[in-house]
Amino acid sequence: MSLEAQMVLQGLLFVILTVVGLLLIWLHFRLQELLESRKKMPALADDLTEVMLKARTSIAQLMTGVSEQAPELDNKLHEAQKVLQEFDYVMDRANKVLERLDGQLEKARNQAPELLAVPKREQKKASAEKQEVSQNSATITPLRPAVAAAYGAGAAPQEGKPAASDAEDELRRALSQRL
Repeated sequence: MSLEAQMVLQGLLFVILTVVGLLLIWLHFRLQELLESRKKMPALADDLTEVMLKARTSIAQLMTGVSEQAPELDNKLHEAQKVLQEFDYVMDRANKVLERLDGQLEKARNQAPELLAVPKREQKKASAEKQEVSQNSATITPLRPAVAAAYGAGAAPQEGKPAASDAEDELRRALSQRL
């Protein structure tokens, strides 16, 4: 072999040995890191065991709490649903009664001027009573316009409706006396 070929082979061998040496140094540091991690592993395993034990006891406590509170919560929910149903029933009944009163009051309002003729002396007496009723009924808060008209809180004529007749005033007075 020629001298040049030997030098090239020696140069190549030097590069390969240098790379192997660097790889050995890198491997040495990686092994040191693994050994240090190995020393930490038992402590980490103990921590994991403690955390798992705490999680299991917490889940068990949660399950017992839920199993104890679930029947009571179901009872409360059932009672609330009953109360809500009763409230809906009462509201439906009240609305039906109010609608019926609305119809009867409108019917009475339309028929009253034709059926009743009041003498002048009774008209003066009725107007005095009307003022008294309107003063007394000012504290009543109406739920619906028909109820307000029935109790005298809406004595002034509304838009598109005629003024209250003496019969309506008498009806208001009679209803306010019942209160």
